[in-house]
Amino acid sequence: MKEMNPLIHTMLFRLTHQIREWQAPYMQAIGLTHGQPRVLRYVSMHDGCKQADIANFYNIKGSTVSKIVDDLEKSGFLEKKQAENCRRRASLSLTEEGRACFEKANAIQMRMQKQMLSCFSEEEAEQFRSFIAKATKNLGEGLDETIV
Repeated sequence: MKEMNPLIHTMLFRLTHQIREWQAPYMQAIGLTHGQPRVLRYVSMHDGCKQADIANFYNIKGSTVSKIVDDLEKSGFLEKKQAENCRRRASLSLTEEGRACFEKANAIQMRMQKQMLSCFSEEEAEQFRSFIAKATKNLGEGLDETIV
């Protein structure tokens, strides 16, 4: 029997699962759980951002971001500054401890990325990034309601 080519979404699922499994012990060693490194990354690049900004950027639920932010704040990695006119809209910043933790997490992610792309030429790695960006953009343009 001829083997079918795997669906791309299955391949991407397996890849993201492997990335998560590869990083987990390293992130746990520096006090981070799943989802926290990406929030630290976003806040490090967008000081003073709001939780809604993070949810929109990563296309995740606000309640998920809220839980991650609360946990990072309890760990001393993030600081919330309440807006004067609206208690629900706090701006987020990394603490010194959070910045140090982010630097460690970033080093882990860079090491993982280097390992993952080690069989690619620089040109192929750039093409890979481009393909992922294009696919992400295409899916972000909305659901084709004729297929559901």
